[in-house]
Amino acid sequence: MATYTASHWVKLLPGAVFGDWTIIAFSGRHSDSQPYYRCRCVCGREKEILASNLTTGKTRSCGHWRPSVMRQKMKLAHQLLSLVETADD
Repeated sequence: MATYTASHWVKLLPGAVFGDWTIIAFSGRHSDSQPYYRCRCVCGREKEILASNLTTGKTRSCGHWRPSVMRQKMKLAHQLLSLVETADD
């Protein structure tokens, strides 16, 4: 199955990798007649994804990294806050 990107058709094959997604199989076309693919994220989660979202980079993963990034940001915020508090003393 192929998908249209800006100027040409690109064939997406099982095993192709887009960000953290790996294509498993062609899922078919939905009501909008655009091709969808069954993909597996590096964390193991599987999902049907619109082909153009893969090829344009609109989706790069299932979002599994978000919780760890938020933990890191919160840790940094607490460290900065404690530095500000000690500077005020």
